[in-house]
Amino acid sequence: MTQLPKAEKLGYSVAEACAALSLGKTSLYAHIADGRLRKVRLGRRTIIPTDSLKALLDGDLPKSDASVLPGAAE
Repeated sequence: MTQLPKAEKLGYSVAEACAALSLGKTSLYAHIADGRLRKVRLGRRTIIPTDSLKALLDGDLPKSDASVLPGAAE
């Protein structure tokens, strides 16, 4: 029987992403809320794309524009 090559994982569940990053759920959701980590909803499941996890670890974070936030100091 021929074995197929193992497919690259495209996304992680919240629990898997927490384990991969060694973070708790609260910290993971804080990164999502701050725009540093992307999530995708598939039905009732929340999936964290692999490229988003790698970008967070590599420090390739989106630049936030503090000037558009209410009450931001200038």
